[in-house]
Amino acid sequence: MTLAITAPYVSRSGRAELTAVFLGSAIAYVLWRWSEFLVWDDTSSAGFNVYSNNGHFALDRMTVIFGEAFSYIQADGYRPISAIIRGVGAAYVLQHGPRPEIFIFANGIVCGLTAALFLKFAHLFLLHAGTRYFATFLLMASTPVLTGSLVLFSGIQFLVFAFILSTLNVYFAYDRSANCRWLFALAPLLVAGPLVREFVGIVGPLIIVHEILHRRGIRLAGIIAGIAFLHALFPTFLISFVVPDLPVTFVFNIGNVNGFLSRPGDLHWRILLDVFSVLPPSLLLLALGTLMYRFGSFWTMSVNQWRGQLFLLIFFAASFFPFLKLFNSQVHLAYSLIPLSVLVAAQIEQLLIVLVAPRRMMLRACILAVVAVAVTDHAMNIYSVRQVTRDIYGTIISIARWFQREVPKGTVVISNAHHLEDIRLYSRGHIDPWASVGGIPDKSRWLHGPEDYRRFLDERRNGKPVFLLDVRLPELSEQRGRERVFREVRDPIFAIKMIGKIASVASRYPFVDPLRVFLPTKVAAWPGPPDLEFDFYRGPSLDGLLFTQEVAADYVLYRVTGDRLWQWAPHPVLLRQSYFTFNIVGFRDRVYAIPEAEGSFDVARFRSGGYSRSFEGTDMESVMAAIGEGVGFQIKER
Repeated sequence: MTLAITAPYVSRSGRAELTAVFLGSAIAYVLWRWSEFLVWDDTSSAGFNVYSNNGHFALDRMTVIFGEAFSYIQADGYRPISAIIRGVGAAYVLQHGPRPEIFIFANGIVCGLTAALFLKFAHLFLLHAGTRYFATFLLMASTPVLTGSLVLFSGIQFLVFAFILSTLNVYFAYDRSANCRWLFALAPLLVAGPLVREFVGIVGPLIIVHEILHRRGIRLAGIIAGIAFLHALFPTFLISFVVPDLPVTFVFNIGNVNGFLSRPGDLHWRILLDVFSVLPPSLLLLALGTLMYRFGSFWTMSVNQWRGQLFLLIFFAASFFPFLKLFNSQVHLAYSLIPLSVLVAAQIEQLLIVLVAPRRMMLRACILAVVAVAVTDHAMNIYSVRQVTRDIYGTIISIARWFQREVPKGTVVISNAHHLEDIRLYSRGHIDPWASVGGIPDKSRWLHGPEDYRRFLDERRNGKPVFLLDVRLPELSEQRGRERVFREVRDPIFAIKMIGKIASVASRYPFVDPLRVFLPTKVAAWPGPPDLEFDFYRGPSLDGLLFTQEVAADYVLYRVTGDRLWQWAPHPVLLRQSYFTFNIVGFRDRVYAIPEAEGSFDVARFRSGGYSRSFEGTDMESVMAAIGEGVGFQIKER
């Protein structure tokens, strides 16, 4: 087998096949995704535009959407094409409400295009039609791809796949025909891709790798790819000629990429196990063992096959290992599944070819049994993602309607749920959302600690009722959302009254691959909208049912009945740290100040004079003034 397709064009039968795949995949996606709801982060983009940004993006102001997309570096990076789609989506919701129908059809078209492009890409590495369709199934039915496809306009994942695959397919068409006319399509694809998402910039280096592996040098296509890679590294450079105020910035210094790289901490080695979760682990182990044996012995591999497998491995490494640092949720592994799906299918194909001899039929039957289990297990993703998402959003919409019925418009709701923004959108702005941990998009509404709560209750409450919505995970061990415990509810620092549990999610779904039982819960496949991965329990069924997993959460509501944080606390509360080297603490209707360097506050130690210097008063302002006078400064009251 060679890496190049033998014909310089697609035959009529090939075109018919790709057309059928395109139409079938598009229709299947529309039927699968059809619903009346948007998901996070479409809801966050739309809600921010409607309620926080005063409808800044509107369908009759398209010049604003296009102008800002190209003129500014957004919070997620410089992705002007994606920013335009997101802005149009937010403007549509502003005018028509959260009605996803038109976006489902649009995403269906891109889904069909992705499936057809991937099938053509797989044709370069796989001999048989059956294994090409098997590889396509592995990619399209994986949880990262399915969950990513739930988002309809705030980052269309299929669009990223389509640019990667179309660029590679155009390059391979040039490679097999040596017709320079293909370069007129290759160059604009290489330029446009990184403007959709930074990750598409990986294609340039892949083309250079292929040139070196198969042509032992760099031709014109490789030179174009190298220039395009520079464009991917400095995505604002070309646009800066048209928009002079746009800064020319290194891609690693902007947006989400910069945010992930600047975070302290170790590498996310856990994603090596996440791979065994997003593909059937039995199949992956079988393919991995086969690949290692083939590379170790050159078993049944020609030189061209060896180069093809090596290219896929380099493609996988380049699309996987950066996420050791950049990883945040399993949806990020979708890109590496493009080469990995082909690699896995190639190993199964080769096994079945080698084991065709009659004396090996028993072993061949075992291989087919593993594949059958894997196909069944993987196909269940199609059900589980759809069902879990419907259960989650059915609950979200019911909670939104509960608030519409039970509380006055403008009621403040503080929550630890990422999807509080969804509740606001589906309640039509009935609630005033604030975040304790996790966060809604508007960071000015995040309450990080006691000082933020004190300021909020003193200055911004304005007589409105205040509720605390605690989204509780029934089990915290090995959960990604274990840090999002609503501590102001579990260990209250102001007076609250429990209203009760107003809703819950308990969505169960089956699996059949027995090796999933041995995977740690922390890498269990996430079958819901990508950005809600931290809001829910996911793992083994809570009732112990075998070969069943579950997504679950309880919604418990409290009403704030007192507005002083430290007055009601059962423990001392740090109100301010390092105020002229003093820590200010509230406890039982009194405010105390002790030297920061002398340890934690203890009321008995304070009463016995156990601190070198200390201050006490009935309110924070008087204690701050006393500290100022005590250290020789006059502090003006603000």
